[in-house]
Amino acid sequence: MFCSLTSLKFEVLDEVKMGMITKAQYEYAKERIEELLPVVDEVNDKRAAELSVLSDIVIEYEKEVFPIGV
Repeated sequence: MFCSLTSLKFEVLDEVKMGMITKAQYEYAKERIEELLPVVDEVNDKRAAELSVLSDIVIEYEKEVFPIGV
């Protein structure tokens, strides 16, 4: 599971960096995170893996779309 989750994460993050994640997908990820936060209580929970991937999607999308100048 770890390898496939890691592969999925990198594939999704590559899509974000290439601008392939839409605003609708980003909004869905944020909504799903809100649903998962109160129910995920174990690291080994399948929902924790989903939460991790969705969180990374939101973070990377925001870095690309809303960059903070340095």
